[in-house]
Amino acid sequence: LVYGLFAQHSVLYALSGMSGQAYGNELHGARPGSEHRAWTRSIDLMSQAYQTNFELADLYEAWALRCFGLLCFTLVKRQVLREAPTAKYLINTVDKHLSRVAEEDSQDVQVLRDLVLLRDAEALLFAPLQQTSNLGVQVFVYTCMAKSLYSLALTVIAQPPFSQNLCGREGAMPVVCSLMPYAEGAAMLASTLAIMNIIIFEHSLKRILGRDRFKPFWKFMAVKVLVSLNFIQSYLLDALGTMFDLSNSQVKLYYACLVCIEVLPLSSLMFYAWRPKRGDWHEGDLQPVGGRGVQLADETCDVHVEDLEGFIQSRQPNGISSREVLSSWELTGVLELRGDVTGQDATAIKQVVELLSRNRIRASYKPASLYRGHQSSLPYSRTAGGGFSGAHDEAPAP
Repeated sequence: LVYGLFAQHSVLYALSGMSGQAYGNELHGARPGSEHRAWTRSIDLMSQAYQTNFELADLYEAWALRCFGLLCFTLVKRQVLREAPTAKYLINTVDKHLSRVAEEDSQDVQVLRDLVLLRDAEALLFAPLQQTSNLGVQVFVYTCMAKSLYSLALTVIAQPPFSQNLCGREGAMPVVCSLMPYAEGAAMLASTLAIMNIIIFEHSLKRILGRDRFKPFWKFMAVKVLVSLNFIQSYLLDALGTMFDLSNSQVKLYYACLVCIEVLPLSSLMFYAWRPKRGDWHEGDLQPVGGRGVQLADETCDVHVEDLEGFIQSRQPNGISSREVLSSWELTGVLELRGDVTGQDATAIKQVVELLSRNRIRASYKPASLYRGHQSSLPYSRTAGGGFSGAHDEAPAP
């Protein structure tokens, strides 16, 4: 809608130049003999104002693309915030378990120590991903902003009370306006980079963005189509103007009229992609982490400590507790005995283990035949191997 309003304003500027209205305004009060200069100045001012309208429209479109990217980042960050406490809790639970039953230099402990990224996924995974993916969009916005300010400054200087036309055939300093083609090329490159970044981000995380009926593809197309279409049809109309011998003013008028026509179906697509529904993705804006306030795109929610602690507890499995992972009767370790083990040896080793641990560990001896996958009908002999199983604390009474 905003882009269409700027395009409509550009149509009026183009018609003003082609109908002679702009020339009449310049000719009013001019000295005799300066008619050609007034005509040239009117065409230059019309072209400059026309260009400034579309520069500002491109800036608004770049800002809309940035808002869409920030919205995607917000939805992915919410998923990270939901999963991070669960992953961190499970890692800490296993870490506590291994610290009690495994040796310090064991392979299991080393494997758990190698888990670095999952311990802080928001800072080590999501934040770098967001900064990298958002870089192209930021460059696009800054490029369009610089180009718009550059064009707007030239237009303001050319209008009263300054009335200093720097550009055009009758311009005082044409070299000042020579940067515009380079700005156009930089904007096209930045636009391509921004669109590619959003495409890669949306395609890679479509499993998350596709939840809650977000429909990222149609929302992205509603923003992307207009950006791409404007760049493509501008060069296409220039080529057609050369082929059919059209003037620059005619090409500008065709371009502005085409944009006014195109914004109608694009507005319908925008309505389809962004219309709200009950239970849609936007309800998460009213339920940020902590459950207070409203969270907008690119906004850090002010979370109170008690709310954050309650949210973290709600994301932890209720059936698992670091104190109850190891029951007093649960098997926590096996001590293997090989060789000529007698019943007296087993009893002595059992007593030593319980004595050294001050009854913190309960040990029991079982013949090795119980662990071999078959039942033995032979009585226990002195040559049979065996093993001890230990459990922390005391087992409950039968």
